[in-house]
Amino acid sequence: MKTDLQRFFNPQAIAVIGASQDFVSISGQPLKHLTGHSYRGRLYPVNPRYQEILGRKCYPALADLPEVPDLALVLVNAVRVPDVLRQCGVKGVPYVIIFTSGFAEVGGNGAALQQELIEIAREYRIGVIGPNCQGMINVADRVFAGFGSVFNADYAPGGVSMVSQSGGFGFSVMNLTALDGGLPFRQTVTTGNEIGISTLDFLEYFIGDPQTEIIAAYIEGLQDLRRLRKVGKAALAAGKPILMWKVGNTEHGRKAAVAHTANPGGAPARYRAAFRQAGIIRVEDIQDLTDYGRALRCGRLPRGNRLAIITISGGAGILMTDEVLERGMRMAELAPATLARLRQVVPSFGSLLNPVDVTAAIFNDLTLVNGALQAIVDDPGVDCVALINASIQGELALKIAGEIVAGAQRTDKPVFVTWGAREAVAPEAYALLDNARIPYYKSPVRCGRALAVLSSYAEARRHAENLDTTNRPSPLGREVGGEG
Repeated sequence: MKTDLQRFFNPQAIAVIGASQDFVSISGQPLKHLTGHSYRGRLYPVNPRYQEILGRKCYPALADLPEVPDLALVLVNAVRVPDVLRQCGVKGVPYVIIFTSGFAEVGGNGAALQQELIEIAREYRIGVIGPNCQGMINVADRVFAGFGSVFNADYAPGGVSMVSQSGGFGFSVMNLTALDGGLPFRQTVTTGNEIGISTLDFLEYFIGDPQTEIIAAYIEGLQDLRRLRKVGKAALAAGKPILMWKVGNTEHGRKAAVAHTANPGGAPARYRAAFRQAGIIRVEDIQDLTDYGRALRCGRLPRGNRLAIITISGGAGILMTDEVLERGMRMAELAPATLARLRQVVPSFGSLLNPVDVTAAIFNDLTLVNGALQAIVDDPGVDCVALINASIQGELALKIAGEIVAGAQRTDKPVFVTWGAREAVAPEAYALLDNARIPYYKSPVRCGRALAVLSSYAEARRHAENLDTTNRPSPLGREVGGEG
């Protein structure tokens, strides 16, 4: 199997086999999307029915192409796919995306056809993606090789790379998270039935990809959980968090997974154990990916799980406190010196307990924010800080955001913000936080969950580093930490 996945994600030439002039149909969309997004490589539509499509010469057969494409998109009926795949092998095409469905997921003859594809791919060493998938998007290099409404959108390139066994869900996640959640993607690939290049292969590639910062995955079932653990540990060592959906966790869910992509879900307990051992972060909803991704992109990891909260709303502070404690964090005990500094800035009717309630007095005195924040981040017993700003908006919001950014720049501890104002009434304030990579959330619960995830990930990183240090041979040839 091919492993040079950079060539797959950034092909210099693409053949579209079964291309159509009906641009609403599945077979017509990939060429339309590649052309519409100004794909920079060479495109070769292949279909004996047409002389040209979208102004490009259409070739009667793959063998007639003037060069060997890096990638072939197969958009023909299931019964024709084996012959087309064999033609790709003879031509020497290294990567093939098979969009067609009707294989193992339908059983019977479909399963036999899929086995034939596996044998052809092995014989010619073709890197097959699919069948029964929706393709791939490489935002950075403008490769929109697939079909569906999400391929019509333009995306700003970012550092999130995703592999999904479900095409519709995977691309919906990318669309919603990138456009509405402000978490920009680098590339997304869907794998369907996975007869060739697998989810684990793509995860390994993302770990080694310098432009990928965060990895996301949607899985219904994997063949090798031991390899998943190895991949997860490699991602920890590289500092690239993996956020993963695991579905098919009930009897009915597993049956649905088999009918969907022929990937049986497996025992949920085994996957949970593998996630824990590998430091993989489990997500359960699209909002989780946005929230946790924002947290992990801040570029700071807490040294422990001790949190201090600064709030102008006592109720919101209690709500966040309950959430983080239930998720394994601790409320920091503020040092006497910190409490002394807080007494100088917090009103007498406020609270110096953690959460520290500076009250609505900040409407009259903006220095409350910076003063309280600076006192708390200087406390060695505090690992991370959350500020709760209720729904402050307008010019005051911008000034407070400036105070938060100034305070956060004087520490390497994570500083998170809960801010309930709508985007439209505090756009400059939110932009200021975004530019400083300070995560902000609309609710204390979402902020608390994201902080807990960041804390757990940091703990997994520390554990992995300690294991590496313990097992690494010393300069004298003995194990560090051993008895000699």
